[in-house]
Amino acid sequence: MVIECVCCDTRIDSKNYRPFRGIAMRLFVSARTNLYLPDSGSICNACRMSYLKWRNNTEFISVLNRLEEEEPNESMMDIDDKDDDGNNECVTAAPSNDSINTNVVTLPLNISVSSHHRCVVCRENVNSTCTVSDEDRDLLFMQSNIFIPKGSRCCPDHVVDGRLINEDLNKIRPRDIMQTSFSSTDILKWLDKFRNHFNSIRYFDFDPPFSMSESDCYNLTGISKANFEHLIKLLADSNIKNSSNRSFRNAVGLFLTKLRLGISNKVLTTIFQFSNSQAVSRTLAAVRQAMLTHFVPHYLGFNHISRQEVIDNHSSPLATQLLTDKPNTVVLVIDGTYLYIQVRNKSRNNELQRRTYNIHKHRSLVKPLLITTTTGYIIAAYGPYLSDNSNNDAAIQKDILIKNKDGILDWIAEHDLAVVDRGFRDSTGMMRALGLDVCMPDFLNGRHRFDALEANRSRFISKIRWVVESANGRVKHFKWLDQTIQNTTIPQIRDYLQIACALVNAYRASAISSFSNYDQIASKLLAHLHEPNSLRTRLNNEVLRWSKDDASNIVGFPILTIDQIRLITVGIFQLKQARSYSEEHCSTTDLNNQADFPLQICNTDSQLIRIRFQSRHSNAKSYYTYIQFSTEEIQNSCCDCPIGDRQVGVCSHRAAAIWFLAYQRHQNDVSRNQPSGSYLRLLDDSELIDDFVDSSDEDDLLYSLT
Repeated sequence: MVIECVCCDTRIDSKNYRPFRGIAMRLFVSARTNLYLPDSGSICNACRMSYLKWRNNTEFISVLNRLEEEEPNESMMDIDDKDDDGNNECVTAAPSNDSINTNVVTLPLNISVSSHHRCVVCRENVNSTCTVSDEDRDLLFMQSNIFIPKGSRCCPDHVVDGRLINEDLNKIRPRDIMQTSFSSTDILKWLDKFRNHFNSIRYFDFDPPFSMSESDCYNLTGISKANFEHLIKLLADSNIKNSSNRSFRNAVGLFLTKLRLGISNKVLTTIFQFSNSQAVSRTLAAVRQAMLTHFVPHYLGFNHISRQEVIDNHSSPLATQLLTDKPNTVVLVIDGTYLYIQVRNKSRNNELQRRTYNIHKHRSLVKPLLITTTTGYIIAAYGPYLSDNSNNDAAIQKDILIKNKDGILDWIAEHDLAVVDRGFRDSTGMMRALGLDVCMPDFLNGRHRFDALEANRSRFISKIRWVVESANGRVKHFKWLDQTIQNTTIPQIRDYLQIACALVNAYRASAISSFSNYDQIASKLLAHLHEPNSLRTRLNNEVLRWSKDDASNIVGFPILTIDQIRLITVGIFQLKQARSYSEEHCSTTDLNNQADFPLQICNTDSQLIRIRFQSRHSNAKSYYTYIQFSTEEIQNSCCDCPIGDRQVGVCSHRAAAIWFLAYQRHQNDVSRNQPSGSYLRLLDDSELIDDFVDSSDEDDLLYSLT
């Protein structure tokens, strides 16, 4: 197809023509040719450059501006849409020597690609486009000195709620430098825009375009940017309105920052540029009520989820196989936690001081109780309760069941299983009377050690029950709940607790998200459940003699990998404790192959050793750990600690011995050393100073009563 210029009638190469449109261009061509002009057509580069020179003539540019007031800036819309090379990506404004008129000024500007069929961001030809908003055009010009002509288009994928995504906005690059005319009115408008933009700048701004980075958003609020947008949609129907101090989005961001970081209202006043701390308090109260009304009911409480949904989506197959053989059974994990409060010596109410003082923690605190599934999903959060003797875990559980709080009795079914610790022992009768099966560790009842079956059952329970401890930790990821709570905010503890639990359910992954190989793990654990500890039987039946030695003299002890040791420990908690026990036993933090590791070798069996570990909790207690080995494997082990005879996994003492002898002493990676063991040398110890000067009778008289 032959393309001719509407102005000079010359043939135009397919790569060097521009569309013929716009009132100013039609006026220019009409005056030059004095001919009838078609409605559409093309113009060559030579004629177009002549038009641009004529268009920028300061003598009648104001007239042309008035003609095009209602038209898009066609001269800018005709900018080359072709792909650019790398040299054109970062164009800077060139100095101008043009004279400046008192009414009109012409400035060289970095102009982006602009077209009705080409995206200003990715510069791809698209059929469906969105017009770039005036707010985004102004923002890019103020931030990056890149001018987007009015009417420019972009792909719909770059736009959310009518605004360009911040990352895509920053991808826009200039295409050319063009002389652009501004009237005095335009200059005044731009000055107002710059002034308003400067005055609206906040340290932390959650309003569009929400330019905050993902890491900053998570550090401030505890949730991602996508989660924040989801939360905003849920709260859109609330009564939170924009005010002179903050917008709706910044109000929600303020509340999440308060919950996540636990900082004072005075600091929040400075960070979010509020007029006073009272305005912060009012904002927090408004958002808290909106969260309780429009967010929490969707993610917390027995009414927000059905039993079948828990069975299908929030149950661990491993827990079901280990603890019950009944189909359609819900396994609930229940435990209480602590929230420390300021009340002791800070409150005028003596009863409140007494009833919130906990004799075990020796602090004032309140006690929430969480009920989770076997994947760590929080079904319900109760409390907070007082922490005196009348409010132990068992009493709290009975209170919840008797009062049918949150409709718990209407939700549970007969033979549902409750996994609890020993603190719930006084409530097991009531739970069984209501149809619940209870799974709880056994008691020593005056013995020094559990037998193998009891220890194995205890390991089954701890293998399942850790998820509620994980849930407690994830809730206290919100520092408002993890610090000492001020007296003035005690009435808000319940609200903040429920909101934090709902946020964990909505936006945090489950504590257990992968169920791979659970059949093999369950089969292995069940196979060892009733297996006695043969090494303990041998120690009870034989009188063995031992000789002191060191790990460096052991012959034939197997070398294992971490994965092989994890198969022995059946978990990672014991492995995490292994280094601490080994460092104390070796009296050094440098656990290389030169470290002294005292042990004893059996006189009649060189492949049977024992190690004496200091108790982690008491200076007065220590335990012997016994290991039977061959050159290929750890054949058996036991320990004198209360759970030392278990065959399902091992205790921390056995794990420490196996970890050091089979793995750590063969490593030369110094970077794996943890520095915490060396902190003791940095602290003074007055116990090392002996009172070697005896006091005289005269000195004693100075301190006697007269």
